[in-house]
Amino acid sequence: MGITVFLIEHDMKVIMDEPSMGLSPLYVDRIFDIIQELNRQGIAILLVEQNANMALGIAQRGYVLQTGRVVLADTAANLGQPPHDAQGIPRAVTTGGPMNKIERVRAALAGTPMDHPPFTIWYHFGNQHAPAERAAQVHLELFEHYDLDLLKVMNDYDYPMPQGMEVMATPADLGRLAPFDPLETPLGTQLRAIEQIARALAGKALFVDTLFNAWNTLRRNLVKEAMPALMSEHPKALDEALRVVNDNLIRYARATLERGASGIFFSVPAAAESLTREQFERFMRPLDLELLEAVRGLGECHILHAHGEALYLDRLLDYPVHALSWSDLHGGPTIAEARKRTPLTLMAGLDHVGFPYVSAGVIREQVRRARAEAGPTGFIVAPGCAVPTYSFPPLITAARDAARG
Repeated sequence: MGITVFLIEHDMKVIMDEPSMGLSPLYVDRIFDIIQELNRQGIAILLVEQNANMALGIAQRGYVLQTGRVVLADTAANLGQPPHDAQGIPRAVTTGGPMNKIERVRAALAGTPMDHPPFTIWYHFGNQHAPAERAAQVHLELFEHYDLDLLKVMNDYDYPMPQGMEVMATPADLGRLAPFDPLETPLGTQLRAIEQIARALAGKALFVDTLFNAWNTLRRNLVKEAMPALMSEHPKALDEALRVVNDNLIRYARATLERGASGIFFSVPAAAESLTREQFERFMRPLDLELLEAVRGLGECHILHAHGEALYLDRLLDYPVHALSWSDLHGGPTIAEARKRTPLTLMAGLDHVGFPYVSAGVIREQVRRARAEAGPTGFIVAPGCAVPTYSFPPLITAARDAARG
């Protein structure tokens, strides 16, 4: 209050440069409340902010800059709520011409105007037995054939089991886990594929590498059906094992970013069907945050994939990422609800479960609804998770064309 009185008495203006940068959603909300209160007290504020949705919500007028030029100027209300077409889809805000793929994805991540929302889709190729060259090839073929805006690289190579073991089910088993160099494991094949994809897409598009969090990596690759018993009967041994796995995943994440990945697609099964809320708080969340902090600033497109239906979403929204991916049609929340709860770029819209079993018209309607709920900024059209491998090309092209229409 003292600062406010001083500013008013001295008729001062305030310039704020990206006050929300690096803050959790809770603190972002508080900062914007303070900015709004200062303005109500009569203080003129020039706010430079990439979180367009939040900024336009409290401003009277807005200016959109692109490469140092003002490309759009209007009232904040008009910029934040552009006219909708007859189908309820927000019209694209003029950005000075068509964007390339990199510009479009960066605009989506920044919450600034786009010519249309980026589109991406992914499925499992079943090439975990194949060399890096083949893994790179199938991803690049998918990217080119469907003209994707953003490529999500699948990561189906296995986290290595200690020699001579088939499953890890006891504290003694877990004690055999050790630090490793990712290049000397099957994950090294993925890193070599990443290098090839990076060379092919340089200057053309951004791409993200998939990483399962430590809890899911341990469950999927090593302990299998023993995970429930380990959580309840041997929590300390599990803590120590998860620490080893997480440290190895951090080494892998840094390695893939160094080789050209634009970010990490971080899959977190934080849902009641996987573990209880208490188990999530102990075995998952702390290590998730540690990994994401370890790569903060090393990529421009870190995506949190909240996997599951009964999500503990309230405990995921402060993860330091650029975008949130989840299944809005299987468990929710809806895109409109998520927009109210987080300033993150949203990545959703397509029903990944029923994708191959519906007509192109149904898929176009899913995209239309998603775009209408999301609004004109901060949105990427995508499935809630991997679509089935046998999804037919006409369905994928229908989704892509609806995203661009």
